[in-house]
Amino acid sequence: MSFVRQEELLRWLKPEAPSDYERRCAEQLEAIDYDVYRHKLQLILSEALDIFVNCGISDVAMAGDVGIFLFTPEGDLVACSVGSYLHIVSSVLPVKYIMRKLRHLPGMAIREGDFYFCNDPQFGMVHNADQIVLMPIFHSGTLVAWTGAIAHTGETGATEPGGMPVRARSRFDEGMKMPPFRIGERYQLRPDLLQMMENYVSRSPRKFMIELRARLSACDRVRIRIQELVSLKGADFLAGLLRKCLDEAEASARQRIRGWNDGTYRAVTFTDSIGLEEGLQRVSLTLVKSEDTLLLDFSGTSPEHEGSYHAFPHAVAAHAAIYLFSWPFCDLPRSSATLAPCEFVFAPGTALSPRPEASTSNSVMIGSAVMSLLPNCFAKMMFDSPQREFISAAMG
Repeated sequence: MSFVRQEELLRWLKPEAPSDYERRCAEQLEAIDYDVYRHKLQLILSEALDIFVNCGISDVAMAGDVGIFLFTPEGDLVACSVGSYLHIVSSVLPVKYIMRKLRHLPGMAIREGDFYFCNDPQFGMVHNADQIVLMPIFHSGTLVAWTGAIAHTGETGATEPGGMPVRARSRFDEGMKMPPFRIGERYQLRPDLLQMMENYVSRSPRKFMIELRARLSACDRVRIRIQELVSLKGADFLAGLLRKCLDEAEASARQRIRGWNDGTYRAVTFTDSIGLEEGLQRVSLTLVKSEDTLLLDFSGTSPEHEGSYHAFPHAVAAHAAIYLFSWPFCDLPRSSATLAPCEFVFAPGTALSPRPEASTSNSVMIGSAVMSLLPNCFAKMMFDSPQREFISAAMG
């Protein structure tokens, strides 16, 4: 099987280095235009999220496990409208895969009107119940942005109904797992590929197909609005706006981190299950804060096992994002650049860095342990900072 290496996925979370063109466009952007149009981007995404929820029928999507995204042409997340901060991380990686691995292959050039689908954790998803549709946005034949729509879907064709098989022993028990691939072109879905995917999830094909089309509707609304914006203000303006948003997001995060205490902070927590079976697992975090960077080292976590309570490293970073954007970064931009100061370290062969064949259908279960570790470490680091009021006990 051909997968993306876990360390490579972690590297892809970092924003791409800006080109000279992007820098020039950002320097030409007036301060008032930046302030007005970064809010305009957020309104576009909020409109698309409303369309997504209203077009779909999934109870999980309606409950908020959804997200709409706007990316740079290279795949960095600029802005989003999400119900779960988990997807700030998971949305980025399939776009980076398309741009770095697929587009240069014969017959895989990215074209206007293309649609892509992904739900494989080895290519960026938290688990395969999270499914994303991606769409490139063009202006006058040039790729100017990407948009995406993600939601948890309650059926994957696994060995158990519901999309998160607790009894799964490996990825082969978990049903449909698709790497990023083109499911439509010229603004039309391919019926042969739809039939294949429908067969994978044959317990609930109608819900799957409606949710898939709801994602497409949301993406297309973002595409229309961004093309309207480019027609009004120009492609250079959009490039400068996207770059400025990323630069400001990273700068604001680094400034926030500088105000906290340098040092090393540790926490340990335990889970009492590996799935249906009892099994004590140790999940460990060593947080090292130095100047404007954070190092999150999860070495010391229990080894992988035969159950479904595993998470790949990028999924751990996604669970860390839930805490970060809920509390210490709660007033900062929801952007992948906000996480640029964060480095993640994992020991291979643990429950948070298992082999590719491991089951991760219930990664959110062990991810809950991650969301207990961060509040304990951050409380020690931030207790005398201007963000003291952001300190919170771990979620229940």
